[in-house]
Amino acid sequence: MRYLAAALVLFPLITSLLLWFLPASLVWRGLEVDQYLPYGVRVTLPRGTVREGYTTLRFRTFPASKLSWALITPNFTEGTFALRYRVQLEGPNHAADATVSLQNSGLNLLGVTGFVESEDINRLAGPFGHQFSGRLNANLSNIRWNPPCIEAATGRIDWTGGLITLNLFDRTSSYPLPALETKLQDTDCGVKLLVSHQKKNLADLQLTNQGWFIARLEPALLRLAKVPDANQIKQSLLFEEKIL
Repeated sequence: MRYLAAALVLFPLITSLLLWFLPASLVWRGLEVDQYLPYGVRVTLPRGTVREGYTTLRFRTFPASKLSWALITPNFTEGTFALRYRVQLEGPNHAADATVSLQNSGLNLLGVTGFVESEDINRLAGPFGHQFSGRLNANLSNIRWNPPCIEAATGRIDWTGGLITLNLFDRTSSYPLPALETKLQDTDCGVKLLVSHQKKNLADLQLTNQGWFIARLEPALLRLAKVPDANQIKQSLLFEEKIL
C-alpha cells in the first residue's frame, strides 16, 4: 500500500516534468514538415514544447491560422488522466480562444469564444461562386468529440447580418438579411445549427459525421431574404450536399 501511494504521487509529478520540457517536434518525428489530415486540413511541424508551442493550421482555401497552446495542468482523478490546455487560433480576419481537455476517450472544447469576418469566409466560399458579408461571433460552452462522433455541443454562433450572394443552379442571386441568432446542439454524432430571428425559427443546418451538410429552410427565411414569389412557398425546402 505504501508503494502504491508513492506511485500515485510520483506519476503526475514525473508526467508533468516530461510534458514541461518535451519538444513538440518529437511527437511528429519521422514525419514530413507538412501533415495532411482528413477533410483538407494541413498542419505544419510544431515548434516549442508539448507544454507550450505553436504551429500553422491550414484548411483548404481558408487563410492560414497560427495555433498556439499552453499547458494549464495535467489532471489525474478517478483513474483518468487528462491534459488541460489553453489554445488560441489567430488569422488575418479570425480568432478563437478555448480550453481543451485531452483524454483517452477524446477531447473537450470548453469556453470557446471567437469570430470570423466575411473576408476569410469568402476565401472558402468564393471558388463556389458564393459571397458573404458581416461577421460570425461564436460563444460555445462545450463541445465533446469522441472520434468519430461529436457527443455533446452547446453554444451560440451569431451573424451580424448583411448581403449574401449565392450561385445556385448556374444562377447568381443576392439576398439581404438581418442579424441572425444560431443555437448549436449535438445530434446523431454530428452537429445542428438552429437559425432564428427575433425568436422565430428560420432554418435547421446539420453537419453529419460522414461529411454531409443538410439544410432545411423555412418559408419565413425566404420571405425575410425577399426571394421572388416567396409568399407562394408553404413547405420547408430541403437541401443535401457532401462537403467533407
